[in-house]
Amino acid sequence: MMAGFLGLMLCCTVISRAADSLTVPVVQTDTPKRSTVVHTLMVEGILQAKGGIPVVCAAGAVVREVAVQESDTVEEGDLLFTYDISGIQREIAQKQLTVKSLQTEIAAQEQATQLEQERQGKTLERAKEDYKTIKELEDLKVERAGEQVRAAKEDLRKYEGVHRGDYDESDFTESEHNAMRSAYRANSIAYEQALADRDQALLKAQRDIDDAQNQKPDASLETKKLSLQQANLELSTLYEAVKTKGQVLAPVSGIVTGLAAEAGKLTTQEAAVFILQNQSMELAAPLTDAEKKRVEKDFPVTLSLAGENRKLEGLVVDSVAPSSKNAGGWQLTVGLPEGAGLPGMNASAEIKGKSQVYESCVPLSALYADGSQKYVLVAVETQTALGTEYTARRVDVQVQEQNETTAAVSGALSREDKVIVSTPKAVADGGRIRLENP
Repeated sequence: MMAGFLGLMLCCTVISRAADSLTVPVVQTDTPKRSTVVHTLMVEGILQAKGGIPVVCAAGAVVREVAVQESDTVEEGDLLFTYDISGIQREIAQKQLTVKSLQTEIAAQEQATQLEQERQGKTLERAKEDYKTIKELEDLKVERAGEQVRAAKEDLRKYEGVHRGDYDESDFTESEHNAMRSAYRANSIAYEQALADRDQALLKAQRDIDDAQNQKPDASLETKKLSLQQANLELSTLYEAVKTKGQVLAPVSGIVTGLAAEAGKLTTQEAAVFILQNQSMELAAPLTDAEKKRVEKDFPVTLSLAGENRKLEGLVVDSVAPSSKNAGGWQLTVGLPEGAGLPGMNASAEIKGKSQVYESCVPLSALYADGSQKYVLVAVETQTALGTEYTARRVDVQVQEQNETTAAVSGALSREDKVIVSTPKAVADGGRIRLENP
């Protein structure tokens, strides 16, 4: 009887465990890791020659003939293009007149400036002499007013002495006493006015000195001198252009990477030719405003060249600047090692942004959302009569940063928690689960 009961119980347990294996989801777990959250940006671009030596010539000349094409290899001294020097000769004559005119104006203005400086010096000297004279005169007025105050005060002192018996009472009358008091008040007021008049006069005299000292020099003279210097430099360039008979030669050996000179067109102040001395390429890739915010100078780059299996690693972003081709756009450049790539070759760049270290990072697959609240599910171990069981427990977290694969979170998580990162079907808070690797 007992044996039959035990057998029945064993059979039920087996059936129950078999049912669990079919209904309870088997999940994968992982523990939070201390790590970084790196953002990756993929951009496409074209290789172009990096740098290059600019070749300039006199502006405003008509190009006669261009002897090279872009991507040609040239040796130092090779002819690049020629231009008509007749226009240069006319410009030299005009520039010489400009130089002569500026020299005459500068000489006249320097003379006028010298005379003005002398006049200002005399004005300052007179202002200082006036200050000294005014001070002596006003000091004398103050001194006299002070003497009158002291005399009036002495008269009052004598009158008061009469009442103390120091003088004969018949020497002073009441009307004389009143006159003495009035005189003292009037002299005191005059003394205070003399002090105020002296301060006002000295202040005005000092301002005259300050005005004479603070005369500003005429800035137009320096402007004309700079214009003369610029004209002489331009004249020197024109002389050199005539000396070469309109021939522009390669200053170094290399590859023609930029060619603006065109037969029949006028030369400009910008470089007519660029010559690359070595095969140094750079990637030029357009960026949107959103992409520009995710990349900075010196970010690590891995480059893939079209048609080549190898990848160029250890590169960095050289610059992120406004695009010269697309108004309002941005352009990223990445320098390549010497000898790598060819002009016009397509390439793709994988750019890794910088990130700080976070103490708790989990796979993005472990993250759930309940409205705006993010949370993860943690496997909790429970001992039952049938053995060890696991249930899922919700833990609310705050996302500090995330990329395509990883999220840095903060909340009530520890390094020992078994966070559910993969499950074959939905798991709810408090639901039973089984671990793939308990």
